[in-house]
Amino acid sequence: MNADALAAVRRQRAVLSTVADVIVAAARGKSLRVVVHGDNRYDDAFAERLTQALLARGRDCRCAPTAHGGAPAADRLAEGGPSGAPRAAMIITGPAGPANTAECRVDIQVNTVVRPAGSRGVEGESDIVVDYLDPDGPTVHHLAPWLAPPAQR
Repeated sequence: MNADALAAVRRQRAVLSTVADVIVAAARGKSLRVVVHGDNRYDDAFAERLTQALLARGRDCRCAPTAHGGAPAADRLAEGGPSGAPRAAMIITGPAGPANTAECRVDIQVNTVVRPAGSRGVEGESDIVVDYLDPDGPTVHHLAPWLAPPAQR
């Protein structure tokens, strides 16, 4: 692997780590529902890597592709669909605390295809926007204020 490829891998790991850390902090003592929206048939890999990062941080969760309404889909969305087609995967955990605990819901937009102005993924519509289009590699483009670590609020 050349230096540029290694730098890109390090940047992607840093982004996944940042996203996982803020989700774990926000969901402490709550069940968790994370919806990852993508625009390319390979973007579900982000949801799968995020699931692994959450598991490594002690959150028992699973990743399931979803239909447009947010319900788990019967088939894998990654198997087909044109580039730019709306996609989603949901990461779900059970309660982390006593029964009937609150649920932490996080909406993540993963941008890998250039989008028209005003389309989904604009700041304010998603809690987290991860931008793979940045010339320096993946970056967290937007983080909702309620997810920011207490020192940054």
